[in-house]
Amino acid sequence: KIYLSIDQSKYYLIAEVPHDSSPFIYAISSHVDPGDYRVVVKKGGTYGKSGFFQISSSGSGDTIAVTYPNGGEAEQAGTLQTVTWTSTGDITNVKIEFSPDYGVNWGTLFDSVPNTGSYTGFIPSDTPPSDICLIKISDAADGFPADVSNGVFSILPALPINIIYPAGGESYQAGTDTIPITWTTYGLTGDVRIFLVIDKSRYYLINKVPHDSSPYNFAIPSKVPPGDYRIVIWQSKVYDKSKIFHIIL
Repeated sequence: KIYLSIDQSKYYLIAEVPHDSSPFIYAISSHVDPGDYRVVVKKGGTYGKSGFFQISSSGSGDTIAVTYPNGGEAEQAGTLQTVTWTSTGDITNVKIEFSPDYGVNWGTLFDSVPNTGSYTGFIPSDTPPSDICLIKISDAADGFPADVSNGVFSILPALPINIIYPAGGESYQAGTDTIPITWTTYGLTGDVRIFLVIDKSRYYLINKVPHDSSPYNFAIPSKVPPGDYRIVIWQSKVYDKSKIFHIIL
């Protein structure tokens, strides 16, 4: 376990990592107060500590704080997820990074996105499952300030089929509108069948398409009656269904 220590009595856990994972890159949170610190590495009753070093204020007043995911969440690979944060000062764009192993390794998710406080993107279907994941957000210009999730979150294995769109609540006009049916698959080969479903029991085959041919644009025939519908995508024993959307005249 790696700790940040101040006043030789206050210990803040930075990370718990494999013993042979040195070096560990620690992004100092903008919430850390200025002062004299040590790093302490400890296992059981054995430990080592660094000499004192100083953490100072940036002087700019710029801060970033990750708000989601911030510890305890579980996200599904192959789905659309939103990262959120707060910031103060003059930060135009931010960089978003992901660690699957408690900060031992970091990979860039988005190199530079507008500092709007949130960004939505896909978690790739082939992201390995992990329950020690972290998000880091920093100023894209120079990496400071930066903040890391307060706690770890989990990435769950991707679903074999995951419908992304329609997301539910949309309204489409029969004979006029087209639905861009969008999905991801994981571990599948061959074709999938796409159905339009009403009343949870009436299934109308839209088409049979390759599993990796998302998106599929479904032009709604004028003869489709108004009502509440779902899209179902099916292959053998696995399937997914969308949330309810509406078709109107």
